[in-house]
Amino acid sequence: MTEPTQTDAAVQEKLLPADTVVIQAQVVDEGKEPTITTATAAAAVDPTTTKSPDKKKDSGVGAIVAVACCGSVAALAFLAILAAIPIIQTVIGWRYADRCPANWRIPHYSFIAGVIGLVTIGLMMIQAVLALVIAAKVPKDEKSSVGGFFAATCGLCGISVVVIFLTIFLLGWFIAGCVWVFGAWNRVQYNDPDGTNYCHPTVYRVTFWLLLLSLIYQLYTCCRSSSQTAKQGKRAKAAKQSSSEGTVINSGSTV
Repeated sequence: MTEPTQTDAAVQEKLLPADTVVIQAQVVDEGKEPTITTATAAAAVDPTTTKSPDKKKDSGVGAIVAVACCGSVAALAFLAILAAIPIIQTVIGWRYADRCPANWRIPHYSFIAGVIGLVTIGLMMIQAVLALVIAAKVPKDEKSSVGGFFAATCGLCGISVVVIFLTIFLLGWFIAGCVWVFGAWNRVQYNDPDGTNYCHPTVYRVTFWLLLLSLIYQLYTCCRSSSQTAKQGKRAKAAKQSSSEGTVINSGSTV
């Protein structure tokens, strides 16, 4: 009976599966030449150590979806709270529409601002919901269906355009309201309903304070944005200076 040689072992190793380990050992018997014994064993592969690139991709997509969902839910909660302001404006403007002879535009301003504000907030809430839908329908690979994702994205873009136009209208309407309300501040009175300068205290005071608080908030936002921009500019300038100084030091040490 012929004994397996090293050449036979090499041929056998080529024919074995990729996950098989070839074990060769020399068997020495007394009075005989050493022989080579070949054995095979399946290589143990730990599935936990094998990481698929698809899983990494899925984990990255999942993180993006989680962030988008959290942001959209927070936006929905904020908009729901903010909706109280236009609701108040709408109710007051409708109830006291003819109770301000000092300037009949004041209750009309309050009513229209409330209605347009509610429509704008409603569209922004739809935007947040569509953002959730888009996050849920992000295509994970090329084979995934992109129909729902494309439809939600188109709807989001269309609503965004409408919201921009409504925001521009509200800005102009806000300026007009400031002119009408603050212009009547030094001549309005609340005691004689038959007087030409009378305005119901509820409609005038609520409208007045809402406009004033809006102005204060906008001024605060502008000042804060300017401060942050200035700080970022200083940091960038300091980083540039430190980088240039480091370059000069490196060039000097090289010389």
